[in-house]
Amino acid sequence: MRVRRKTAMAFLAAEAVAITGVAAGGVAFAGQRAATIHACVASSGTLRLVKATQQCRSGERRTFWNQAGPQGRTGPQGPAGAQGPVGARGATGPAGRITGYALVSETRTATGGGVLQASGEAVCPSGKKVVGGGGAPAGVDARKVVQVLSAPTSNGEGWTAAFRATEELSPNTLSIRIWAICADVSS
Repeated sequence: MRVRRKTAMAFLAAEAVAITGVAAGGVAFAGQRAATIHACVASSGTLRLVKATQQCRSGERRTFWNQAGPQGRTGPQGPAGAQGPVGARGATGPAGRITGYALVSETRTATGGGVLQASGEAVCPSGKKVVGGGGAPAGVDARKVVQVLSAPTSNGEGWTAAFRATEELSPNTLSIRIWAICADVSS
């Protein structure tokens, strides 16, 4: 079989690429088996395809190449995809654990001479727990009083608050009001 000169040049170029790949150590393809093409090339440029086990004739040189080339470079990242559809609505959660709301308040008054301090507690009804609270001065110029404590009681069944006058009050009385927000709370 005779091959035209252009065809022979194309095959020789392919052979050069194959030989370069072999000289560089070849390329491993993970999970891919590349078929190897075997051929014999005569000094005239004639190319003859042969089986892997077949010998070349006298005056021919053996060559081979793979049908699959080396893996190319990773391309640039593509644009972001479109947003997916909205998911299904989730199931309704369990009922809340706070019931039996109650607001409790207490008023405390301190009297005497000098700078006064008043404190007190608002206690929740039996069986209820405090979930919030606070306090405020009552019947006094709030600019002359500072809050020094506002917190739940240590047993969680009420709210405690304390205020101190920043100067002597006239009349010398400090009244405060304390609130406890109470509820039945299951654990």
